[in-house]
Amino acid sequence: MVYVGTPGPDILDLREWQHSVDFAIASEKDPVYLRELKGNARKFGWDRRYVSTTMAVGSLISQQTEEAEQLFEQAPDWPTIVNYDVYAHPVRANLERFDRNVGIWAEISSFLKASQDEAPEIVLLLTANVRGKGTYCDSAIRSIVEETRKYGITISQEDSDRFLTCSMAKKTQICIPYWLTRNGATASGFRLEVLDSIAYPGTGGKAMFHLALRFRSNPVDSEMPEIPLLHLLNFGHRVVGESDGRFVGRIEVTPAIGPAR
Repeated sequence: MVYVGTPGPDILDLREWQHSVDFAIASEKDPVYLRELKGNARKFGWDRRYVSTTMAVGSLISQQTEEAEQLFEQAPDWPTIVNYDVYAHPVRANLERFDRNVGIWAEISSFLKASQDEAPEIVLLLTANVRGKGTYCDSAIRSIVEETRKYGITISQEDSDRFLTCSMAKKTQICIPYWLTRNGATASGFRLEVLDSIAYPGTGGKAMFHLALRFRSNPVDSEMPEIPLLHLLNFGHRVVGESDGRFVGRIEVTPAIGPAR
């Protein structure tokens, strides 16, 4: 397997998956962190199994430059594990400002299109800060519900209200897979599945979310199902707590409620 993304200067991902991942393309924008990454790559036996760059991970996976293309050519196979640490919160408060041609939507879509003939299955690990007030995603959620209803799908007022009572992290974890399906996966011949959804305190106690998503290719002549909106609402996501600077062992699971239509 080939990994592409942001393992961080301590390359914790690569050390954990030492015996599963064969090659890595590592992105690290900070030159100081990149030097640490290279030092740890030598220390943990990765020095001959990786290439690195200061290019932003979005530009790397979308292969916007000749350098990115050359890095991909050095890998023994097409990357099937993508680790994308998003700098800015990707959900827009107002769906009218949503632009599928910029940011992670365009970058991941570009990667999926390039992957059509290269990989039948891709795992995307997406991490970002949860920023803003709890109502930040409300207008986006309302717009998504309205758009879904236009396709003749019934979403009751009770279910619609349930979307708005979710936590900020849960709203984010609904919006991102929905938009990735509509604006990337389906058009590229992939079906999106949510593998895991976690909210947790990051560095300095900042609220973070982590999504593990899988894209599986479908035959050209088969029906391409889109991920049901209520499935995203009902998907149980985990909340990891912190106490006295340490992660609490107990993990809360938000249970599924009602049918996933």
